[in-house]
Amino acid sequence: QRRVRDPPRRIAVLSEKTAAVTCVDWQRGPCGDILICSSDDRTVHCWIKSDDSDSFQLYHTFSSLHRHLMISYCALEKGGTRIAAVTMAGHLYLWDLLRKSEVKVVKGHIGSVEGICLLSERKLLATCSSDCTINVY
Repeated sequence: QRRVRDPPRRIAVLSEKTAAVTCVDWQRGPCGDILICSSDDRTVHCWIKSDDSDSFQLYHTFSSLHRHLMISYCALEKGGTRIAAVTMAGHLYLWDLLRKSEVKVVKGHIGSVEGICLLSERKLLATCSSDCTINVY
């Protein structure tokens, strides 16, 4: 029987969401530690963690252009300036975190997108889907 010696200490509960949270990512950005999460409410919330405490402040909420598309996964670029999010209907969203604006929307898959990852140094990203493909942008 394995014992947990020191269970992790919860430092915050972020509860701005109105539906199930589907994904979370956390990176160091130009304005501090940035935590993002996607949700079935069709949004990506961005929080900034205070350097001098364990508190988080809601920075911005991005919404999918097509209000009927649930956002299934999200990723924050290393360096914290761009957010990528994907939907159950095969769309890819790119947002500029500093400008709080949409950069691009692409219908990249026929099936639901099941994952996303960013390679910030090369400005590349990849998505995988239930349509049995991996797209590299």
